[in-house]
Amino acid sequence: ELSSVPRTKASTPGSGGRGVRMNLGPGDDGAVGVSMLCLEVLAAVRTGAGGSFLLQSDPAHDPIGLAIWRARPHHLGEAADDAAGAVVVASLDDAACWRAWGRSALLEVDVAVDERALLRKLETLVLERDPDALLGW
Repeated sequence: ELSSVPRTKASTPGSGGRGVRMNLGPGDDGAVGVSMLCLEVLAAVRTGAGGSFLLQSDPAHDPIGLAIWRARPHHLGEAADDAAGAVVVASLDDAACWRAWGRSALLEVDVAVDERALLRKLETLVLERDPDALLGW
């Protein structure tokens, strides 16, 4: 029976020979599964000639301005168990407005001062959540 499997970490072959650690045992509900983190990263777009939008961002010119994420501790879990949030590049003056929006949308909102700070916050998010599967990007 699956619920009798002990919750352990197993190493699988991964990049760099380090191996990937996965939760293979049952979750709180006793079912075997994996934790997931879904991440969507959005960049600004510029206007082209004649004021039309360039719909393809260029990493050399268009910084990431917003990252939205949703974490599920177990792939068979309920949506009510999910955590969701956003990391947004905004001025400190706009931080309160973004956090108020997050509370109204039931999101954890973190404000970064620039793209580099946003990427560091995403790195911290992934390390803290330690998902078995990373989706999106």
